[in-house]
Formats: sequence, structure tokens, C-alpha cells
Amino acid sequence: MPGTSCRSRPGRRSRKPPPALEGQFWLNSRAEDAKKIATLKENGVEVSAPSPELSAALLEKALPLWDAYKTRVPEAAPIIDAYLTLRN
Repeated sequence: MPGTSCRSRPGRRSRKPPPALEGQFWLNSRAEDAKKIATLKENGVEVSAPSPELSAALLEKALPLWDAYKTRVPEAAPIIDAYLTLRN
């Protein structure tokens, strides 16, 4: 349509996918990860979980980025905070 944009219109709420779709997304994502990890292993790559030290270092570097994003996009703050709470 002429004059339309892909951006949200003022006063309209963004649509969140229904929980069933979100759940299916995570199932699909895990399946894809498993397939990619299998390919890596088949090609001789050793795959392991990150060490607690690496995880802590990555989190330390990510927190300022997430804080900056929450400042720019305040409506994202509850989602990021919920994620961080579930991580711990």
C-alpha cells in the first residue's frame, strides 16, 4: 500500500507470538543446534560447554550492552531482566 511502512504505527502494540509458537521455535532451535554440533563432531571438532570462567567473562562483557539497550528501548527491560533472572 502506498505510504505504509513496516514499522509499528503509533498507539499499536507489537504482537508477541502465541506461546505455542514460541515453544515450537525453541524446539526447532535446539534441533538445529544438535544437527550443527553433530556436523562439527563428525569433522573432528571437540565440542564442550563453556567453562564457568568463560561464562562469567562473557556475562561481564554483555551486561553493559544489555543496560545500554534497555536505556534505548525501555520496553525491552522486563524481558532482558527476566532472562537474566532465569539464567541464574
